[in-house]
Amino acid sequence: EMLNHCPDVRMFGGTFSFEEKEVKEYGGALYGPVQLSYGIDLMGADIIHLKLGTPFSTEKGKQTTTAEEYGVDHAVISYDITINPRNYPGLLKQKDI
Repeated sequence: EMLNHCPDVRMFGGTFSFEEKEVKEYGGALYGPVQLSYGIDLMGADIIHLKLGTPFSTEKGKQTTTAEEYGVDHAVISYDITINPRNYPGLLKQKDI
């Protein structure tokens, strides 16, 4: 039933907990016909290190927490995309294409 409502799962796949009878068919994982590789930065983007402070309220009053995050201002990322229509034939629907 989930596959009827999730075009992203039909395209890329997913990992699920299934009822026992469904595990035999899919093995707990579904590999969709569309697969993407890890992205590669083509332009040598500069990585920015951000230190964040986040205020929040508790019963004792206002408090803050800190966090760290990494990002880039601009990057050109290249991905390899593989489409294998034999991975679960009939999984994709015409409306997905």
